[in-house]
Amino acid sequence: MPLSNTDLRAGPASRRRAPEPPCARHLLLASTTFPLIAASVAYLLVRAPANDTPTSIDLTALVQQAPEPVDEGPDSVEVTVQRDDTLDQIFRRWASTSPR
Repeated sequence: MPLSNTDLRAGPASRRRAPEPPCARHLLLASTTFPLIAASVAYLLVRAPANDTPTSIDLTALVQQAPEPVDEGPDSVEVTVQRDDTLDQIFRRWASTSPR
């Protein structure tokens, strides 16, 4: 009686394993080593304190300069708003009549 693939008796057909995908081992290796490498790099970055002292910058020349005069602009602005005016129309009308 010949053995079939579904036969439960020990034989060459029942000793074979299910085929494993070729990239399964690489995926398992990558998925286990990446977190370890990331954790060790994070530990090294956090653990090492910065021993460098900041360099000093002389700002006395900037402090001693006189400030430039600022154009204050007009003291007051009077705008007449009409019904159904948009902000764009109001600003354009004001800009065209304001002295420069």
